[in-house]
Amino acid sequence: MLEELGPSMIILPIIAVLGNVAISKAFGGAGISPTRELVALSLSNICGSFFSSIPVTGSFSRSAVNHASGVRTPIGGFYTSALVLLALGLLTPYFQYIPKASLSAVIISAVIFMIEFEVIKPLWRCSRRELLPGAITFVVSLAVGVEIGLLLGVGADVAFLVYRVARPVLTVNKLSTTHGISYILIRPKHSSLYFPAIEWVRTGISKALEIHGSAPVILDCSNVHDFDFTAGRGIGALNKELIRMNVPLFLLKASKEIVVILKESTNADIPTLEQPDDLETVLEQSPDYEPYLQVMVPLVANLNHGNTDNEHDKKN
Repeated sequence: MLEELGPSMIILPIIAVLGNVAISKAFGGAGISPTRELVALSLSNICGSFFSSIPVTGSFSRSAVNHASGVRTPIGGFYTSALVLLALGLLTPYFQYIPKASLSAVIISAVIFMIEFEVIKPLWRCSRRELLPGAITFVVSLAVGVEIGLLLGVGADVAFLVYRVARPVLTVNKLSTTHGISYILIRPKHSSLYFPAIEWVRTGISKALEIHGSAPVILDCSNVHDFDFTAGRGIGALNKELIRMNVPLFLLKASKEIVVILKESTNADIPTLEQPDDLETVLEQSPDYEPYLQVMVPLVANLNHGNTDNEHDKKN
């Protein structure tokens, strides 16, 4: 079997699972569990192996023909089985006269309704990325084969998912607290920060410091829910680099799980904030951040002095 099938030994089970789940979703409606379909398919093949059965799976063409013929219950399988047995035992000599074009026409007319042409236009307008895996699968399946087409289509979609995890979108803004202390707010838009994304985040923070100048960096973790140990090590290394540059790093709205991972992976306590204005309180308690306090104190004094002069002018 290995010599006969070769690499198809890996591809065929994937196609069997994808095809069975796709048929279930196409004809079963909402509420179909792919896990249950996979368990049912596996158990049927395991039990069938004790009775010399060949491996079985769902069939797009047969399911589509049954659906187009009005089949509503599993009793339709008895008719299909009877016709297959008759074809194998008695009707094989006569079936050779049926043109392949007519058989193809029956299958095409049955499955043509499953192609959703209407989704191409809205996808082109709002999410062209999702069209690429489908286009790859369609073209390669026609040119090479269904097995290779499905494999490349799934691989392209997985590649996009990996790219999004490794290159999260970062929003960089330079803001100020109530009393005028400037800080750089880094906000990842994705809920996961894993080890492939840490270098991207570190690069984004370095570019932000080059553009906006030296200022406290606040990493907004309010949208981050998944964090791994390697990511914690990367944040710890980033914190050490920023300390050498006299730039403090803070975490905004970090969950307890993230704080624990960072503490265990870096052996350092990175300050956490509940809101950006808490930055002033943290800086007042840290003598290492006096340059930022020197910016804040004259500003507050000038504001108070200006308010006093305004009140004095109003009285006059």
